[in-house]
Amino acid sequence: MRELEEEFGIPPKTLLKTKFYKLTDEQGNYTREIGYVFIGIVDQDIELNPDPDELDIEHSRFYTKKELDNILTNEKSVDYSRGIWKEIIKLDINSIFEVTIPKPLNTNIGLFIGRFQPLHHGHLYILNKILKSNKKIKIGIGSSQASNTFNDPFTKTERQEFIKAALQKRNIPQHRYEIYYIPDI
Repeated sequence: MRELEEEFGIPPKTLLKTKFYKLTDEQGNYTREIGYVFIGIVDQDIELNPDPDELDIEHSRFYTKKELDNILTNEKSVDYSRGIWKEIIKLDINSIFEVTIPKPLNTNIGLFIGRFQPLHHGHLYILNKILKSNKKIKIGIGSSQASNTFNDPFTKTERQEFIKAALQKRNIPQHRYEIYYIPDI
């Protein structure tokens, strides 16, 4: 956990599960080291903050199994390391942790519900994050019946227009989003 935090900037509290996997005996260039392999699951929303003194930060990111397999097949690497990574890629993570990790839905539609009283940069940040990983987003204007009060000054129609204008200004085509009114019931 210390290595993850020092090298990648991953705080220990974001490790959902971790498990010792294997002890290896590494030999080469007249030296001998013992290598410990740990497998872990981190929160998928964690941002990596790699230390440039420790790592090649340009290539420090999360990789899918397919991406790793492609790198191991097509790029030059140390044979010993390649063998370890090929073994890790083949692992059944569910059986290691004795849990079932739900597979993400493959709908390509994101959902964002908010009151948007008013629409602000935090909302736009989330909308952009959702649109980066989905083909379309459904936006729900919550408390749509509330308006013209201190806490809810804007009508549902005004809030919808704010959202449309902000997305249009950011060149997000209308076919990528739908807006719905969601009254409190």
